[in-house]
Amino acid sequence: MLLAEAIDQFLNHVLATRKPATERHYRERLQGLRKLHGTSSIDSLTTSSIEQHFAQANHWPDGRPKAPDTIRANIIAWEQLQAFLLQEQLIPQALTGAIAKPSGQLRERLPTKDEIARILAAAVPAFALIYRALRLSGCRPSELAKATFADWDQREGVISLADHKTATKSKRPRRIAVGDKLLEYLRLAIGDRTEGPLFLTSQGKPWTSARLSQEFRRTRERAGLSKDLVLYLTRHEHATQLCEKLDLNAAAEALGHASLNTTRRYLHLSAKKLKANQDLFEE
Repeated sequence: MLLAEAIDQFLNHVLATRKPATERHYRERLQGLRKLHGTSSIDSLTTSSIEQHFAQANHWPDGRPKAPDTIRANIIAWEQLQAFLLQEQLIPQALTGAIAKPSGQLRERLPTKDEIARILAAAVPAFALIYRALRLSGCRPSELAKATFADWDQREGVISLADHKTATKSKRPRRIAVGDKLLEYLRLAIGDRTEGPLFLTSQGKPWTSARLSQEFRRTRERAGLSKDLVLYLTRHEHATQLCEKLDLNAAAEALGHASLNTTRRYLHLSAKKLKANQDLFEE
């Protein structure tokens, strides 16, 4: 059996047992391996074959390592594929043992007001609209990208997504409140449309997480801003503001987190807020 055929079997298995988004994620992560060794028999694969794959997949053409989150995702995708090949007895033994994974990328800071203004000034209108909505709602980019008219209960004022990142853990839909400010952005986004995705690209196509991230990078480059500014910081901004103005529970609910510990990683409390908290102590 060719490796490409084995990968297809694995992806079919993932599609039958996991969410479609998981299958798409693994398909993307395994593209490099398929391109490099897809026409090789799985019997001919060696540890060196996999090391060669990681040497390419985890680095840019100029040799720079890719982001820790990308490297981690590539390793996990291979480990899941290898586990499947072993389970199906397509390979006699593991080709790699435990592979050290980098820790997730830390978001050290939030964008300043000036940086946000420069992003909005450099953004095309369609992206500026969904960027504002992401900051206002605290949604994951993938959530607003997939939200449709069918998900939006306009009478209740809630967008409800059955398929979302923590669905398996939380056992409930992701509910995104639509307040007056977000409602204004939604009305601008949909115009006179009555079906399909709530937000569309400038070309009238549905947004995806990948498209949103790509457009953010383009916008950031046009604005001349630092590469440590990433789209996902919109969630960090939202969590930080809610925690400072309300509390951690409010931030966790808005972000759709099942655990408060997860929410804590999103907080960037200012020195002013920390000092104010300290001064609440009564001697």
